Amino acid sequence: MLIRFSAIFGVASLLLCDAFQQQAGPYPTPGVHAPGSGTPEPTVNPGQANGKPPDNASELHFTTMNEVILDVLVGMPKGGGYDASSAGTSLQMLSSAIRLEANRLVLEPEKAKPSFCSSATYLVFLSVLDRLNREGHLTISPAVMEKLLVRGQSDGVGIWGRWNANGPGTARLFEEMHLGRNFTSFEEARPGDFMKIFWSEDIGSAESGHSVIFLGRGSPNEKGDETILIWSSNRPDGYGRKEVPISKIKLAVFSRLEDPRKIEGALTLPAKDPYLAALQKRSGTIDEMLQKINIPVGVVPKTTQVMPTAQLPKSTSDNKDEGTSDRPSNTPSSSQGGNVRQDTHNSQQPPAVKDQDRSGVKPSPAEDRQ
Repeated sequence: MLIRFSAIFGVASLLLCDAFQQQAGPYPTPGVHAPGSGTPEPTVNPGQANGKPPDNASELHFTTMNEVILDVLVGMPKGGGYDASSAGTSLQMLSSAIRLEANRLVLEPEKAKPSFCSSATYLVFLSVLDRLNREGHLTISPAVMEKLLVRGQSDGVGIWGRWNANGPGTARLFEEMHLGRNFTSFEEARPGDFMKIFWSEDIGSAESGHSVIFLGRGSPNEKGDETILIWSSNRPDGYGRKEVPISKIKLAVFSRLEDPRKIEGALTLPAKDPYLAALQKRSGTIDEMLQKINIPVGVVPKTTQVMPTAQLPKSTSDNKDEGTSDRPSNTPSSSQGGNVRQDTHNSQQPPAVKDQDRSGVKPSPAEDRQ
């Protein structure tokens, strides 16, 4: 059974992760043990197969991709509002914020306002790839850049359609492309991990979830509940960090970016992932999800786990809330349309469609070109 998080943290002592200010020196040997990770991780030098930076590369003082992700967060927009409605403009704004010019990927996150959870985390993912590419640590071909654009792809279609899908969209993409590993243990989680939160045990068409970046352990809220800190687009403010009570999280999957070179696999990635596409219309099981993202089924987590505390980026939109935000849907889910503050994850093109569900719209012929 996947981890249940209502009472997993106990009274274990905490580790302080100064992830935003750490300067660990450039280009350690590939496979070196990153501090606190317990397992070897690829370093932030994917520019050449031998693990050495190309001659024209600028120096990058980070030991793991997580540190690059955290550094990218410092420059992300603040606020801007959250919009998960089918009539809203968030998806169009996201599309306009990601474009290809003269064979270069141009990202303007400030344009992607209002936003939603998976749009926010996708912009961080692309910003990391673009930074490595521009600074000479990674080579991304124009053909791959084309695959990264947002053109209203439906769930499971192309890169964006996988990232934005119901269920374990990001984790499934990481597994398909070997971008990094997936896991469910908070003990293994480190600031900068991508994270899919499930507010219930429903997976697929009836799910309620949130795509975020994990920042560490938060402080107890006014009710005394233990919290975690996350960054995403959160209701109602938009971009920023938020404290989420552990008791609200039923399931969670972490995805750690480890080998961004594998993004070139976009050229051979199947146009559609049938599993993620099917979750628009049906529910899935926990065991099925774990199998699809290469996590052993039936893993029994520890009853108490140590979770690091992160130093956070400066933000004017800090929130304490009992719920967070997610991707817009074509029709409101029960949590979007009612008084519950938890949001549901899915963003698709807003135009009206014949066959609507809470996962998003049906793809047009142009959306299946990816």
